[in-house]
Amino acid sequence: MKSGSAPKIRARGARRWNAVTALEISGGLLRVARASAGGKITDCLTLSLPVAEVDLDDPKVLGEAIADALSAVGVSPGPVVMGAPRERVLLKTLDVPPLPDERELASLIHYQIARDLPFPLAEAVVDFRVTRRKSVTAGDDSGAGQKESFEVVVAAVKRDSVDRFREIARAARLNLVALGWMGYANFRCLQACGHTDDENAVALVSVKPNLINVDVIAHESVLFSRGDSMRPAVEMSADLVIGETENFNRDPDMAVSDEIDDPEVFARTAAVNVARSLHAFAGAGQGISVGRIVIAGATGCEWAVMDLLSEQTDIPCVFLDPATTLGLPRERRQAAAGSVSVIGLAHGACSPNGLAFDFLNPKKPAVPRDLGRVKALAGIVAALAVLLTLFGVRASMLRKREETHSLLLQQVAEEKSRQKIYRAGRIQAKTVADWRKEGSDWLDHYALLSATLPSNKEIYLTSFSVGRSGTIRLGVQARTGNAIAKLDARLRAAGYDVRPIAISPGSDRHGYVFRSSVELYAPSGMKIDLTTPKPPTSPANGAEPLPVKGGAG
Repeated sequence: MKSGSAPKIRARGARRWNAVTALEISGGLLRVARASAGGKITDCLTLSLPVAEVDLDDPKVLGEAIADALSAVGVSPGPVVMGAPRERVLLKTLDVPPLPDERELASLIHYQIARDLPFPLAEAVVDFRVTRRKSVTAGDDSGAGQKESFEVVVAAVKRDSVDRFREIARAARLNLVALGWMGYANFRCLQACGHTDDENAVALVSVKPNLINVDVIAHESVLFSRGDSMRPAVEMSADLVIGETENFNRDPDMAVSDEIDDPEVFARTAAVNVARSLHAFAGAGQGISVGRIVIAGATGCEWAVMDLLSEQTDIPCVFLDPATTLGLPRERRQAAAGSVSVIGLAHGACSPNGLAFDFLNPKKPAVPRDLGRVKALAGIVAALAVLLTLFGVRASMLRKREETHSLLLQQVAEEKSRQKIYRAGRIQAKTVADWRKEGSDWLDHYALLSATLPSNKEIYLTSFSVGRSGTIRLGVQARTGNAIAKLDARLRAAGYDVRPIAISPGSDRHGYVFRSSVELYAPSGMKIDLTTPKPPTSPANGAEPLPVKGGAG
């Protein structure tokens, strides 16, 4: 079997902060660690909570006690990270197909873990971390083949536990941004302090006055986690003997906790519980051995426990001093030694990769498709498409109508500019129509008169009109009186009845010195013969004909 590092999958961006305050409630103590960008630990405190005075099982009372403790030391937390303790978290390691998408992977993990939960999946908050890609070589009749899978560590916690942390934060007026897992926070602290091992597993022993936690860590994952209450292990105490009492006072910065009544019994019991946990891990068949034991705690008995384990096992034991490794002041050594988990929380929340487990913001499975809703949405989309099409057709038709309207307005404006011409044409048409109703062809009379008149060298017309009774009136201008007499004779010869012509002097600029108005009448039955009269020839130089003014009177 070949294994690789944690694979990259299409996942939501890891949440991280530039500065956080991590809190851990441990009995009557409030452990505080603060970190800045990049996961650098800037401070570590241990504060006392009034255990004897208040009921810390009440989330509201506990939250108020936390707020008072932080206010007393002048700590303004900002974004806060807390962690679910080991005893509240159910762990499971699964091998799943190598799905590249985080939501699809979460759906598969939720389906598998539901069978192993002691409570309904609806009451659980599940998060996971892909630790590595595994490749197994298997042989069959057709030859060797490769089968790949993801090794996934799944952590589940009851939803009401998550709600309790929310209530505590609300009562303490804290901005709770994440809820991690203390077991994985221990690994992040070891990683920050340089105590991880790429080849072998590392056993982290967290010594507390009322509890011993053993976390076996390898491949950036917690392979084994166990917590034992501190009760005397009589059956193994004879095999574990502590040497001189000065072992408890080896480090002057680490005073023995007041909560420990008998340090020797405490150390023997702690060593027995650690030995049991290591034997349980060895019997689990994980395929990897523990290469180092790291002792962490601030009870003052850690050195004695380390000596006892060194005598009973060949595994090297070291004491974890986070303050020295992380560059914290010397006066923070005891607080930092007992705050391994909270240091890991703060470091992980501000590191580039963020928290691997976050029960406030877990990796969520893909939402299953609701076919009914999909059909409804499809119907809505189709209806919208039809409406958009109708609106488009309507807009196109309106645009065409507007173009036609604009064209018609332009044509109306052009026709208005020609209104005078049309009015004159209507008057002329009416005149012609009136002529036709009277039964006289006045155009023929006009042609006959044009052929009958003397030459324009003698006379020319100044007006021509026809009265309602059929009387034709001519205005003439003549050079001599004889020309007017000649006009009278010609009109009578053409068949017209001519009234006596009155001649009056009236010179014009052309030298025509006589003016007259001629009235004539066409008798009924008068026949017009345009072939007989001989009109005067036009001047040789092509001069224009004499002007004639005419109209219906």
